[in-house]
Amino acid sequence: MKAISSSITKVVALIAAMIVALGTFGLAAAHADGYDTSTITNPADTGTITINPVDTQTRSFNGYRLASLKNVKTDSTGTALESFTVETNSKYTAVIEDVMGQITDTTKNATLLAGFKADASYYNTSVTPNIDNPLGYIAATYGAVSETGSSWGGDKGDGSKDTVMRQFADKLSAALAADTTTYPADDTMTTGENKNVPQGLYLITETTNLANATTSAITGAAVNSAPMIVSTTYTLTDSADTSTTVNTGVGTINLKATSPTITKQLTNGNTTNANPDFSIGDEVDYELTATIPSYTGYDIDTTGGDNTEAKAKARVLKIYDEAEPGLTIDSVDSVTVTPDGSSTATKLVKDTDYTVETSTDSDSTDSYKGGTKTVINLANYVNMRAGTVSAKQGTVASGGTITVTVKATLNSKAKVSDATAQTPNKNKTSLGYSHQPNKVTDEHVQPGGEVNVYTYKFQITKKNRKGDTLPGAQFVIKNNADKYLAWSGTAWTELAAKPTAAAQTSAAPADQSEPNAKGIFYSRADGTVSLNGLKAGEYTIEEIASPSGYLNALLPSFPVTITPTYEQDSSTNPYANDAAKKASWGDYEITALTISNGKDSNDLVTASDNNSGNVDVTNVTSVTQLPKTGAAGIAFFVIVGVALIGAAALFAVRARKARQAV
Repeated sequence: MKAISSSITKVVALIAAMIVALGTFGLAAAHADGYDTSTITNPADTGTITINPVDTQTRSFNGYRLASLKNVKTDSTGTALESFTVETNSKYTAVIEDVMGQITDTTKNATLLAGFKADASYYNTSVTPNIDNPLGYIAATYGAVSETGSSWGGDKGDGSKDTVMRQFADKLSAALAADTTTYPADDTMTTGENKNVPQGLYLITETTNLANATTSAITGAAVNSAPMIVSTTYTLTDSADTSTTVNTGVGTINLKATSPTITKQLTNGNTTNANPDFSIGDEVDYELTATIPSYTGYDIDTTGGDNTEAKAKARVLKIYDEAEPGLTIDSVDSVTVTPDGSSTATKLVKDTDYTVETSTDSDSTDSYKGGTKTVINLANYVNMRAGTVSAKQGTVASGGTITVTVKATLNSKAKVSDATAQTPNKNKTSLGYSHQPNKVTDEHVQPGGEVNVYTYKFQITKKNRKGDTLPGAQFVIKNNADKYLAWSGTAWTELAAKPTAAAQTSAAPADQSEPNAKGIFYSRADGTVSLNGLKAGEYTIEEIASPSGYLNALLPSFPVTITPTYEQDSSTNPYANDAAKKASWGDYEITALTISNGKDSNDLVTASDNNSGNVDVTNVTSVTQLPKTGAAGIAFFVIVGVALIGAAALFAVRARKARQAV
């Protein structure tokens, strides 16, 4: 290892400029009390580095002490650097120079290493001791020029346009990670204040294991931050033994890494849907919203190549959607991107910005087995490949949102709820993304919300006056839009007119599909008619033909009402601080269900709210069997009474005439 024998003196802008990547400096307001600011001295052995978190996770970091500072002078406040000497830590000289050979200064058409070795102020092997100060050269030559206005260390998050300092931090981090035996970390740190850190300039790399992070659909788990170069604070003492702490522009990092989240809700067109119930055959619309991670400091593959080198650089961003078998995913209707702080969404183009892959879930052991997996792969967009919106705009909208609309259909495999058991048809989502700068293909999968969809059923039982069940009765059903419904075998549909009754029969047809397609529902051998897969609301049931041998007049008509109670799923609602959006969030869970029915005018159906989900409907063979309290029964006895009065009057008239004849 070459000996260190050279130093440089530069203004504080150079250290401020050395904050590479995901950090900015906190500006302290403290002033020295009596400290002689003309003093030039070496700092105390230790300082502090404070890492302010981006989320609630306790995050961990490795620290590599690349250089130390000597001959420090403050400005007039006593809290900020004015001049100093940078000395490269000999432990890292060789690896720093190797990395410099990998970075080209396009303005000089030469590598950093070539420029460094051509500058005798920083590299000179013809003198004793040798001068070999690569970090001093980098700070003096590139720090203030490239980084003053770009504390993130990258102009556009595009590997070909990253600044020299961004490239240096990234490549040095990768080199150290590749040889941990030669280059073990000098220190370990966490979010918060790290005290008693040996003073100097540090490369900080994050080591947080996101797989162990506590996350939810709302909070998410931040990506690992890009490598940072940051200085400690410095404690200085003058000749009068008066001390001051230099902490303006040094010693603090405010992490800016995004915490990607993904949420999902039901929508109805452009609005959220507060009614998560549907009839089988209905369209179900979902909206997925994901945060775009920060890719600053991450490799990029703009080519989309299939070779090993290209694949190793390819950033990852995938949206996963999984539906249970009762939901058919019809299409990914649209994908848009909205930059952070903007309300303007740009539509992405399928097969240019993103691709869609669907498959049947054959791996799951839970309720999703046999359902549909959909993957919206945004690799083209986040890698800024030719023709993509990001390539045209010159940036990936880190921190912005991707919004996906998905159209599905509730199908005949749907789980149907009744008053005794409510079972949802579930659909869940998750977000996969790059989260390690030195291993860009390593995908972290962040779970999102699980959205519930419900459909309901009730039953009619046909009986006679003795309680025997009757097959062959014909019923029709009408919704609250006054439309009669038919069942195709896979979906409920609306009919243009009321179905016409078929001939009376004493047995249900063997094939139920054809009558149902016409909207006629026959009672089965056990007298039951099951109406499955209906959304909530009020329905009117009409009997249009009784079984053979039963009165085909005065047939019953009665209402059935399905009334669920829902509450929002707060675990997936991302709008805790926005009352209006929180109230309209479209993800609900059922808490109660009531199925009730009214009576008919002839008391052949008894009103009930006992929540049994079954309605008993009676047929009679003659008017005399009608209940005496029913309208038809009362009418019958009125008619009989009137007939008897008429007969009595006629008898009286004839008797009078007979007496007169005598």
